[in-house]
Amino acid sequence: MLVPFNTLYEQVQRIEQAESHEDQLFLILKTYMELYPVLNATLSRYSSLGFLGEGIISIDMKALEYISEMRDDIRSIPIVYSAIQERRSKICKGIDCLKMTSSKYQIASNVQAISVTPISYGTFVFGFICSTLFEPKQPLNDGLLDSFTQFGKLVGQIMAGTAFIHNGMKLSKREIEVMRRVSWGESAKEMAATMKISEFTINQYVKSSLKKLGANNRAQAVGILLREGIIT
Repeated sequence: MLVPFNTLYEQVQRIEQAESHEDQLFLILKTYMELYPVLNATLSRYSSLGFLGEGIISIDMKALEYISEMRDDIRSIPIVYSAIQERRSKICKGIDCLKMTSSKYQIASNVQAISVTPISYGTFVFGFICSTLFEPKQPLNDGLLDSFTQFGKLVGQIMAGTAFIHNGMKLSKREIEVMRRVSWGESAKEMAATMKISEFTINQYVKSSLKKLGANNRAQAVGILLREGIIT
């Protein structure tokens, strides 16, 4: 099932108009399911700090479920790790589903394939979408994978430029930008070159952000900002 790029682009733009972070996340999955022959979809955040995948929401034809209790080192899930490393959508079928997922997961008997679509912007990956149920007789081929990948990149462009600021947070725009780049795994040197400010200033922004958030370290600060939807 090939989705024309113009159609894909127009549909994804709806996500940018969301009034809240929660609405944006829901629209990502709703749009994904409307565009593609999938019967369920799960959205997870990803942080290169610890290779952490953290569940957000899951949706199927019947219900929406919040899955914040799901946390994994994605290196233990080969299909997810491969999709994120290559920033390309992946599908595994049949017996490969058992080989390409973590041993701690029970694969339902009706699952014949698993797809993973990374949400990325440039070299950075913010999250990923997984599906395990597909419409009957729909080919799961390279054309569909390419369209999945395009979707993830278009959504990544939107998420990279979006920050929903909660009233309780007092981080400046610069502090938020620096902490977002910290979550991407950028070093102070890389940030300084891109943002055209000194490494000392970068480290000061990090220090002040940690203090405002009451965090003990960068990983904890990033976790707080991800959970609050201030960075994505």
